[in-house]
Amino acid sequence: MKVFLSLLTVYTYPSERGRVPLNRQEAAKFLDALEEAPAPDRMLIISDVSQCEFEERARGLTEAERRDFEMVRRAIERRTGRGVDWVRVDLLDYRGVRARTLEALRLLLGGVKAKVDIHANLGCGRKVASVAVYVALMELAHSDPFYRRMRRCGFRVRPYQVEEGKVTEFPVLPVRSISVDMEDAMDMLMAVEEGANLDALKSATNLSQREFDRALSHLRKFGYVDFNAGAIRPTEKGRTILRVWKALKG
Repeated sequence: MKVFLSLLTVYTYPSERGRVPLNRQEAAKFLDALEEAPAPDRMLIISDVSQCEFEERARGLTEAERRDFEMVRRAIERRTGRGVDWVRVDLLDYRGVRARTLEALRLLLGGVKAKVDIHANLGCGRKVASVAVYVALMELAHSDPFYRRMRRCGFRVRPYQVEEGKVTEFPVLPVRSISVDMEDAMDMLMAVEEGANLDALKSATNLSQREFDRALSHLRKFGYVDFNAGAIRPTEKGRTILRVWKALKG
């Protein structure tokens, strides 16, 4: 079974100058990513609005925005008929997006006994949500006991994004979920990217002692950083998720 998974949102900022380019980019990136994937049997949309709300919001926009989002609506319908699972969740809630993505995939694939091929577009929606979906997919592919049998049947995950015609493929590696604040964790990883001692790291982050200790403990416990000769540096796993974060943040 082929699955196309994507984030999707409609920006509603009052200023057309700021909003219109964002919405037109959102529609273009979704359509380009869908074209990059094989025809899906099912589609899973992670959004901060329901499918009806998506269409209602689009109707209240400029003609150009309406035209672009109508192309998105038609593409979804054309590629899957009505075989679309639409998950509504706050796209700024990292933990919520990760949990709902895993839940939706378990429900979608629970009874499947054939090969599963998931093409996941990470280029749309909010960037924190994109990283949450990426981490959920990595957990699913590498550590979720529910899918050990799926891997025996054949289980492929392809995370990617398409922007201005350029396809960026993201690595599929065993990445554990970050249970601390995502922005804090990424700030900390960036601060030690070239190596830093403890004092330099504290100076580079704007965290309370408790937040600092918790974030660093988590990153070390799950193998994102290590200590060597008095310096803290990201591991291969840490560099991987940092590379994904930077690419998605733009």
